[in-house]
Amino acid sequence: MTLDQLIAFVWVHRTGGMRRAAETLNLPQPALSNRIANLEKIMGNPLFERTPAGMTVTRDGARLLRYAEHMVDLHDHMRTNLARGSGTETVRIGAAETIAQAWLPDLLAAIHAAHPQATLDLSIDISVNLRSQLLARQLDLALVMGPLGDPEVVDRPLPSFPLQWLASPSRLPVDLSTVPIITYARQTRPYREMRDLALAHNGPTVRLFPSASLSAAIALIARGVGVGAYPISLALDEIGAGIIVPFKHPWQPDALTFTASTWAQSANPMAHIAAELAVETAKNWHAAGAER
Repeated sequence: MTLDQLIAFVWVHRTGGMRRAAETLNLPQPALSNRIANLEKIMGNPLFERTPAGMTVTRDGARLLRYAEHMVDLHDHMRTNLARGSGTETVRIGAAETIAQAWLPDLLAAIHAAHPQATLDLSIDISVNLRSQLLARQLDLALVMGPLGDPEVVDRPLPSFPLQWLASPSRLPVDLSTVPIITYARQTRPYREMRDLALAHNGPTVRLFPSASLSAAIALIARGVGVGAYPISLALDEIGAGIIVPFKHPWQPDALTFTASTWAQSANPMAHIAAELAVETAKNWHAAGAER
């Protein structure tokens, strides 16, 4: 079997179809199909079956996938780093915005200080998208709401972010059955938890205003558009200026839990180094906040 066949096999699995894989690899679809057919001849059994969800691997395909993913990941890593010159490493990091606005700058500084030769490739997105990117081996390290729960992924627990109700002073006292609740993006776990709790405690008149931007959410709260439950560290400047105040409520959502997640058998040695630095950096950042 050839590397090109393995690459074709992996990308059909990742995209769920021949057409999408061919587009990703910039190949004519017949050429891609021929590579898969030749690989199946070598293996002696079909590697894919068609389902309503797309093309999924068979039992024989699943056995091959573990090795093929590792080979393709190693190939991509070699191509990226050898093209940049001898002695350099690239680490692709994806981070949820809560972490990006908290201790991510400290982590990037720590990686650069310890490994000045490393090149950092950074993505900020919601956790569900970053999870998909890590599982597609498009990231080396994902700092996400976890754990991911994949048997081939190492989920290193990170300190959690307790949530605090925040409001403009003009909004007090707060009746959550009538006041809009500013919350996380619709596709996220915090949004679903807030929706379920709000409906259970305050009934069907509850209105949720989801926002993918945390800075925009804090600005909406400061302007009195609504109230929200967010890590207090995201609004320290506004609290100091007196335009946002924390308040207590009979119920509140659970703290946000995050993990530093990497492939257990990553071809990039910097992935695990960066993950361990992430755990250390997060602990130091949260400890410093507790002292303040």
